[in-house]
Parts: sequence; structure tokens; C-alpha cells
Amino acid sequence: MSRLPVILIAALLLTLAPCAWALEPNQVVVLVNRNLDESVALGRFYCAKRHVPENNLVALSLPTTDDISPEEYDNLLVKPLRQALLERKLRDDVRCLLTIRGVPFRVLERPRDPNSQILLDWYQAAAARSAARFQEDLRLMELVTKPAPARVTSTGDLYDRSRWFDAPAPTTAPATADAADQERFWVLAKNKLLEIHHLGAGPEATLAHRQWLALAYDAFGLEGMPDAMRMASAQDNPPTSEIESRLKDQAGRIEMLVRATPTPKSLADLEVAFRAVKGAWGLNQQVSAQISNQNIATSRAAVDSELALLLWKPYNYDGYLRNPLFWQERKNRAAMEQAGGGRTLMVSRLDGPKVEYVMRMILDSIATEKTGLCGRLPGGGQMAGTFYIDAGASPNGASEYNQHFQSIADMVRRHTNIPVKVDNRPEVFEPNECPDTALYIGWYSLQKYVPAFTFVKGAVGFHVASWEAVHLRDPNCQEWVPQMIAHHVAATIGACDEPFLHAFPLAEDFFSLLLTGKVTIAEAYWRTVPHVSWRMMLLADPLYNPFAANPQTLPLPEGALPPSEQAPASSSAP
Repeated sequence: MSRLPVILIAALLLTLAPCAWALEPNQVVVLVNRNLDESVALGRFYCAKRHVPENNLVALSLPTTDDISPEEYDNLLVKPLRQALLERKLRDDVRCLLTIRGVPFRVLERPRDPNSQILLDWYQAAAARSAARFQEDLRLMELVTKPAPARVTSTGDLYDRSRWFDAPAPTTAPATADAADQERFWVLAKNKLLEIHHLGAGPEATLAHRQWLALAYDAFGLEGMPDAMRMASAQDNPPTSEIESRLKDQAGRIEMLVRATPTPKSLADLEVAFRAVKGAWGLNQQVSAQISNQNIATSRAAVDSELALLLWKPYNYDGYLRNPLFWQERKNRAAMEQAGGGRTLMVSRLDGPKVEYVMRMILDSIATEKTGLCGRLPGGGQMAGTFYIDAGASPNGASEYNQHFQSIADMVRRHTNIPVKVDNRPEVFEPNECPDTALYIGWYSLQKYVPAFTFVKGAVGFHVASWEAVHLRDPNCQEWVPQMIAHHVAATIGACDEPFLHAFPLAEDFFSLLLTGKVTIAEAYWRTVPHVSWRMMLLADPLYNPFAANPQTLPLPEGALPPSEQAPASSSAP
């Protein structure tokens, strides 16, 4: 199964079965390395403290290194773990895997999948063709309300551009299809609607309007037609039922095509079908994103992120996949998992530079749940712990990312009593500047931890920067993840290789969901991390709910909170 099929099916089959959340101990499978006594001991310690059934502890014979080869991952980890789930009758109930210190945390690179190169070549060609076609649509829009070719009548097929125009004159101008081109199309289209209005109610106006609709369809597809028809508001618009029927037909065609081995014919047919749905502009945006992913990505990934797809059938490991559990994929999740062939699991890791740090993470998480993180100090009044947000630094000119830090700061200030301190200076927080840190997010001190924080028990935070968990178990490493764990943070997030900025959960998504106290940290992470088969890791007790005893009422976008009341836990749950 290649990357593109999963994405296309997900984008076009919009059904989602209800699922249950509220992660429970019996839904967690704990994975340890049989070849390390400390790994087995930590796993047993966790199960005892969290009341995870003994049957849920799986010990495998694994390398004792940080890295695992693809062959070892497949043969020593995936196959025996799947077998253990079947033999112990855990497959239908497991929702979360917990990897314990001693289990390798990074999968090394695989040889590139032969189909990946076929797809990459197609992406590049399709991007060029769709950009050129979009520019043709722009030039043809200029001809609307002008005399049409003699062969054209108002009864032509609306969904075939060639029935309404002669082929546009060639041009040597570069073909683009960016946001500015999209805006230019709609500005021109609105002006043409005014010209059509001035033609009156005769056949010329009818013909011009049909030409206008044909170009709106060609440029933005069936998905763009409802907006176009609302703009045009003409009696001869196609019925909505016709658009919906065509969308359904194309979705079925795409599902059939993407399940086939990529060939020149299947990819050509797929391009036509996908352009029918998204239009030339939408097709260009989709394949351009895939080109970017293919070009930057190898198959190196976090073990944990790959294990989220443990129950899937074989897939292409090059680059990342969209995370079916991501809240913004809620309408696409069933289709994505149907394409993948199995449920998606949550995965968390208890790991760090020293065994005692890992034990402390477990004990601090359990202790904090009794009072709640940021609960009131004895005697009432003051909140115990501050939310520190370092929004000043902006690597590679990505200053717009700071808006996400400001968004969560504004939400917490408006809807909670938790103290918030935002630093907008170009420099990161200075040493010892952040006492009583309960929550933290910031950037961008690359692989250079700054000891600014005194973390309270149960603290949660992460630093948005590349390579901050590459040397997770090195106590002398200055990367942020191992150092934050060494300095008493109970839960954090980091990357074992270059993840790129878009891989991190957004601050306002992750923290607002966690603050509600309605989900565990594993659920908050997997609802807000956008990718799987990639390089991000959650370092935390997956059952940790820091705000269960101190819930905060924050506004959440529709669909962000898991529908925990919709269905009992079952094999259809994540």
C-alpha cells in the first residue's frame, strides 16, 4: 500500500464509525526487552503501579541498542508482537502500546520502495500538468462573455471543458498554481459574473454562464462546485444531487484505482478521477505536497510511530502518513484505516537517561493525579505551578508559528486561573528564570538545553526543535528531551530524527485538550500529532491524566474532544 492511496481514500470517503476513549489499564500492552533485566523490571514495576494485567506484559528478544534495523524491526518486533497479541487474545482490546526503556527507539533506513519512485515521477508530471491546465483555465476565463466558437451550444457537457472552448493558445509563461493564482482566478470569475449579468436573460447569458461553470469545475472540481453555484445563483445550475452523485461515483473509482499496483494507465486514470474531484488547482496542491514529502523523507522513523500501524497490512515506509487518530482527520479515519487494513494504535514510551528517572516519571504521574496538576495550594487561592511559553525565537524565519503559542496563552488566561508567563524576546528563557514550572512549551535552542526551569511534580512540556531525542539515553547529552526528563518533567515530546516543523502537535490543540481533564496524555497526544510512520515520540505514562482532579473548561473546536460517550470500548476503538 503506497502513501498516495491512503491519502486519496481518506480524502474522499468521509465516513467515521464512533469510537470510545477513556484509556484503561487493560487496554495498554507493555512491551519490554527480554535481553535487559532492567527493561523487564521497569515493565513489571509499571504494571504493578498501574494495575495493568500481567497478561499484557510482552517481553521480546530485541537488540539492546538505540537503533534497530528494518529487518530486525520486522522479524524480532512486529511479527512476534502480533503473534503475542493473538495468542493472548489482546488484539481486539489493545488501544495503546507502551514501550519501556531497553526497547530500541529508532528504525534505521530501508531501501526505497520501487513503487515510491514510480509515484514520485507521477507526482512531478501531474504537478506540471495540473499547473499548466489551471493557467489555461485562467486564460479561458478571459473569453467568457466573448463570442463562443460556432460549434458551442448551451447544452454541452458541463464537465468537459473542450465542449465549451477551443484549446487555449500556448504560452511560454511558467505554469503555477499557488494561493495567489487561486485568488486571481476568483477575482476574475467574479468580474465575469458581473459581465454575464449585464448580458441580460437571453441565450448569450445562458451560454456564458455555462462556460463560467465549466471553468469553475475544471479549476476546482466537484468539491468546488457548491461554492461556485452559490456565487452564480443561476437557474441553470446543475442540481446538488447531481454533484453528490458524481462525487460518490468518482470516490468509488478512486478507491478501485488506488488499490491497484501503480502503472502508467492506472495513474493516468487516477489523475483524471482525482482532478474531477479536486480540479486542476486541487490536484496540483495534493501532488505538490506529496513531492515535498517524498523529497525530504527517508524511511528513518521512531519505533513508536511505526508501531502505531502494527495492525496495518504492509505499507510504504518512505516519508510519513497522516495520523488517522488526529482530530482533524475524524471524518476520514474509517476510510484511512480501511485502506491501511487495520486499526491505529496509540503508542507511548517510558525511557530516558537513567532507570531511576523513568521510575520517577511513573510515580510522579500517579501522585499528581490525586490533586491535579496546577491545583490550588493548601489554604486556597494561589495555583500551584505556572505555564511558561517561550514564543520569541523563530528558526528559519518561521515567525508565524509563534501565533500558536499566543493562542494557547490567550485561551489559558481567559478560561483558567493558571498563571501564564509568555516570553517574546528573541532569546529563550534564561537559566533559573522559570520557578514552579507546571507546563511549558517553547523553541528554539537546537540541541542545547537551557536549565531555566524548576519543574513541579508531574510537569508536562516540550521544546519545538529538531533532533531533541536523538540521544535519549545519554545523561551527558544536552538535547531537550533527556535533559527535561533528568530535571523532573513527567511527560514530554520529541523527535529521534529531523521531523520538520509540521510534525509537532500545535500548542493550542495539545494543551487545551489536556487541560480539560477528559483524556489521558496519550489520548491528547494522539488526537493532536498529525503524522504516523514518522519521527516523533511521546515520553510519558500513557495513563497519566494530569488534570483529572483539576479539570479546566476551555473552548475546543468541534471534533477535538474524543466522543467517549458514543460507544462502549470494542475492537473498533483505537
